[in-house]
Amino acid sequence: MPPLEVVAHRILWSALLCVLFLAGQGRLLELQQILKDGRRMAGLAASSFCIALNWGFFVWAVQQGRAIEAGFGYFIYPLCMVGLGALLLGERLKPRQTGAIGLVFIGVAVLALSQGSIPWLVLVFPVSFSLYGLLRKIIVVAPLTGLAVETLLLSPFAIGLLWIEDGGVLAAPGDWMIKALLVAAGPATTLPLLLFAYAARRLRLSTLGLAQYWNPTLQVGIACLIFREVFTFSYGLCFAFIWGGILLYAWPSRPLTSRDGGAISALTTAQGNRDP
Repeated sequence: MPPLEVVAHRILWSALLCVLFLAGQGRLLELQQILKDGRRMAGLAASSFCIALNWGFFVWAVQQGRAIEAGFGYFIYPLCMVGLGALLLGERLKPRQTGAIGLVFIGVAVLALSQGSIPWLVLVFPVSFSLYGLLRKIIVVAPLTGLAVETLLLSPFAIGLLWIEDGGVLAAPGDWMIKALLVAAGPATTLPLLLFAYAARRLRLSTLGLAQYWNPTLQVGIACLIFREVFTFSYGLCFAFIWGGILLYAWPSRPLTSRDGGAISALTTAQGNRDP
């Protein structure tokens, strides 16, 4: 299926689900108030553009056999969030954390040199989603209401695209499994973004970023093991620098003692430095 048509379904079913959630909670008046607030609407229009850009390139990358590149982009994203938090929100970085960001940029440079050009696809994901996370942190709006407004703002474009496609695949006879998967794109899109928006309002931007490494790990694994994409030597070098940066950033700020024990030390590394 054309990537834009897949994205259009993600938008429409997500918008419907968000509005239903708000209606079920008796919060439609809250949605109307946001729609009348020009300042917050401007911010949500910017965040909706960022997330639409992210969705569109992701679907396109997977269909083009470039899921590994997309995965690398999401590996870079958390430290990109850390950088934005330091530059724009005044979140302080320790020297080793600055060094961690430097290692990630070295990894991207290695990949760029091996390909002979800047890996734009690797960069578009962390930049677009970091800006989205920043906007959702500073816009004063409830997570569900904000997501509803974002998808509603994008819905006219999605409807227009499907109109051009003669209603898209749902309007034509065909595989019901494909149709069911397109409808399932609504909750599969909405629920993670809703949880992300709640987290963005409650956590430091740096902490929020570091929680994201499950996504690219699973993504690169799927690309290699299921999609059979080739994991090249240059990817391996880039991967090593990125994970070096991750480990350097996440290293506990205090020395581990013998009382921690082997099993507990891993938990200390993950939890004891939750807000480094």
